[in-house]
Formats: sequence, structure tokens, C-alpha cells
Amino acid sequence: MTTEIDSRLRDFDLQGFHQIIAISEDNINASLRDRFDNEVQPELLTFPHEIPGFGTAIATLDPPTVSVCTESDVETTVSRFFLNFKHGAYQYRTQVEGGDMERVPLDGWKVAFDVRFDEKKLAAPPAGNPALESKWKSLEPGKYSLNQIVIFLGSAPLSSLDWERSNLPDLKKDDPMFPMKEMFFKMYMGKYLAELQKRPELLTLGYAIKREAPDEDALNPTYPPTSVKYQNYRYQRCTDTSDTIDGQPVTPEARNAFLFLEMTGGDGFPREKLDRKGNIIVGNMPGGLVLGRQLFMEKYLVGSAFPDYHSNMIDTANTLFDWLRDKWMTTERKDWWLTDKSRDETVNNLSWTMAADGKSASVDWKDKMRESTNSFWYGRYGQELESTYKATLSPVSRTNEITVTTGITLKYHNWNQPPGASTTDHYIEAEISLKLSFRLVEVKDNGLLHVEVKEDIETCRCRDSEDKSTPGWLEWALGPSNTKLADKLSEELRNVVTTRHIGDVLGTRINNQQQFVLPGSKQFFYKDPVFSDACDLLVRLEYQQKDLAKE
Repeated sequence: MTTEIDSRLRDFDLQGFHQIIAISEDNINASLRDRFDNEVQPELLTFPHEIPGFGTAIATLDPPTVSVCTESDVETTVSRFFLNFKHGAYQYRTQVEGGDMERVPLDGWKVAFDVRFDEKKLAAPPAGNPALESKWKSLEPGKYSLNQIVIFLGSAPLSSLDWERSNLPDLKKDDPMFPMKEMFFKMYMGKYLAELQKRPELLTLGYAIKREAPDEDALNPTYPPTSVKYQNYRYQRCTDTSDTIDGQPVTPEARNAFLFLEMTGGDGFPREKLDRKGNIIVGNMPGGLVLGRQLFMEKYLVGSAFPDYHSNMIDTANTLFDWLRDKWMTTERKDWWLTDKSRDETVNNLSWTMAADGKSASVDWKDKMRESTNSFWYGRYGQELESTYKATLSPVSRTNEITVTTGITLKYHNWNQPPGASTTDHYIEAEISLKLSFRLVEVKDNGLLHVEVKEDIETCRCRDSEDKSTPGWLEWALGPSNTKLADKLSEELRNVVTTRHIGDVLGTRINNQQQFVLPGSKQFFYKDPVFSDACDLLVRLEYQQKDLAKE
């Protein structure tokens, strides 16, 4: 076994799904207890039912409860839904024909239904029942409300009465009238279930709820899901699994999860189900999101947030060289120095390359500019510039940071040989290393990701072969740190890099122009974003408290 942290950040595997939202069994049931408030919404908890000629069952319900996983270790598409009676009674006859009418208390009864996630039934609602079809359509990708889960797990057409798992305190097998009491109650439940299956407006077992209206303030996710599968996921005990957290009981079963397995962009599912490997829910987490690196890393960071990073850095290199020439050499001015090609042609050929493991992206570029003249009358002169640009973009596993490391080098050679004279060579070299750290510091309740940026100029060195403080041969032998001019160049070059505010520009882009919206806007509170060892983005989820929409 392994620790809970390792089971979540190291062992869990998306297995090709684009994103997974998991809601813990404990959070589902706690939310149901909070929202089925008899004083606030008593109509949610009333249960009047009649079988003509046999009698009535009238009761007040307690909130429903859910067992996300059944006793089977392998079944991933069966959960258990409990119709819970607070108090009430049903009538039965002491004989099948005639007989006295008696009452059986329903106080504290918990009636179990096995719910099978039958995708064929979900895909093909009963013919001639358009209202039922519209109910199924409410079970659509990108909808994660508690209403949605209860509608799904309490769906009569997917349910069957699980008599053995029901808890019926007033139904004792040693009671002489047990057979009649049992038969009548099963008749009530059978008739009730049959009616629910015919009447889509009463589709959910015992609790008159409906799909809630969309929140007008909710934001569409950056990558909307286009298809969804449902499954349960059993918690796997770890070396540090505890049955109490902060003094409160949290059993391993409470960490079982109901999953939304989703794909985006119209892509098909990679497999029929998610195999159990590691945990999504650990500790007392109410829920969790796992966003695959192919969405956040490849599509968003590489494709949307940082696509123009290369042009920014190439322009920075060009500006630095232009500054060097203007500051120390000549007044010759040009808009573009770095290559013999045009600026646009140079930049348009640059793009991120994903690493084979998908955990980072990089670029490695080198090019030259060369100009020369060889004249009988004016002599030989020219200049050459070799530029390199390297960058790596990668999330840092087990943190909330994304780093971009960048290196730029400029090697300039200028030569001049008047007629009949020796050649004069001039060399300038500049090296800049920049590290940008983007911390995912907050996810707002509308799903907007917010970053903070730290910019660190790790290296900024420059040396000039015309340094007048030492002879040229000594300068090259001892290095630029021994020359006053090199120090001055390096200091001012750092100032030029600083004034470009590269990190701030990118941070503003992510927080404003190119915002990232997580799925479940206005449904969840989001906390503690962190990258797994596979560089998937993991976020803790908790339902926002809202009243249940009711019929």
C-alpha cells in the first residue's frame, strides 16, 4: 500500500479521459441532509400514495441517502439509493380477500433500490414519451448539480427494489402477519415504481425534484465537455488511512465517489470504464477535479496562454541588440536585426514542441544575420550576429506552479579593414537567463483561474572586446567580471530586460484576456489546485449550498 497523497498525486491515472469530476459519498449525503430541510421545503418530504381498493401509504420522508458502491469489488455501474421514511404508516388487509384493514408504522424505514447505470436505457427513452426523453436529456455533459445526481441515482427506470438491503424495523419475520405485511408493502412499492416509470414528471424515487435552471452568472468552461459517462469508484485503503479526521468519523466508504467521466471536442471515449488505480478522493475531501494535461498543458498553456511567448522573447532579443548597438557602437538603426529573413517569417516558424511524456514543452532556435562588403576603394567591412533562444514550459509536480525558463544569447562580430590596413575586429556577447513562475493562487466560485507571477532574471552578462580598462587579450583571458565596461553593460542590460515586464504582461493575459474557466462554474467552490506527478491539474471541489429545485 501507499500513502493517501501518493495514491492521489502519483498513482491515479486518467486513462485517456479528458477530465473527471468526483463527488464523495459523504459529500452527497451531507448535501442531501442540508438541503432536504422539512422546515424550508416541506413539500420535498411528503409521501402520499394510494392503491385503489387496498389502502393508502401516507408518510413524511427523511432526506434520501446514497451508497455509491455496492458490496461487489468489481461492479462500477451499480449504486444503491435509499428512500427513507421519517414517520407515517401504510394500510394492509389481514386477508387477501376481505379481512380487516390494519396499519403498519413506517417510522425509520429505509427502502433500498439498486440503480444500474444502463446506458442503453439512457440512450433510448421509452417510445411515445417525449417528457421522459426530456428528462434523460437533462443528464448531459457539464452538469454536476446535486439535483442531477439525485435524478440519476433515483431514476425509477434504472431502479429495482433491493428487499434484502432494506431496513424495515416494524416488519418482523416472527410476526404471524409478516407475509401479509410484506406482500402489501411490496405491492405498494411495486405499484409506486411502475407508476414512476410511466410518469416522467414523478421520475425520481420518492422525492419530487427536478433539474435546476441554469445559473445566469455561470461561465462556460474553457473546454466544454461533449460526452459523459457515469460510474462509481471505490476508495482504496492506504497506509495512512484514518477512520477519523479532526475528531470526526470519515469511514473509507465515505470516500467512495460518484464520477463524471468526460471528453471534450467531440472525441470518443478511450475505454468503457475507469479502472481503479490510486484515489481521487482522500482524507475528508468533498470532491475532486482531475483535468488532463492534454487540456490544461497542451491546449491551454501551449495553445492559448503562451502561443505568442516566442514572438515576445524574439522581440526582446532584438530590442536588446538594438540597445547595445545604439548605446556603445553606432547610431545605425534598424527595426530588425536578428536574421536575414523578415521578423514575421522568423517568428512564424517558432512553436512549442511537446516532450514525449507530455509533461513539458520547449523551443530551441538559432539563426544568423550577416552583412559584408568587399570593395577595392573602401576596403572590407561587415557584421554578423548569431542569436539563440531556448525556452521550456512545465508545471511543477506536487505544487501549484508553472515555470517558464528562457535563455537568450547574442554573439556579435563586426570587422573593418580599410585599404592597405589591418583588420579591426569588434566582438560583443550578451547572455540572458529568465525564469517566470506562475502560481495558481485562486479559483473563484465562477471557476475562473487566477495566477500570480514572479519574474527572476537569473543571468544577465555582457562582454565587449573593446573594453578600454584592460588589453583585449587580457579581457578575454580573465573574463568580463574583470572589466569595468562589461559590468556596466551587464547592469544596464538587466535594466532593459526589467523594463519590458515580461512576466506581468503574461500574467495579465492569463488573468484577463485569456482566462481559464474550470468546469462546474457556480456549482462548486474550488480549492488547492495542484499538479500531479503526471502533470494533470487536480482541484478540490465542494458544492455551493443551494436549495434543491422541486417539481
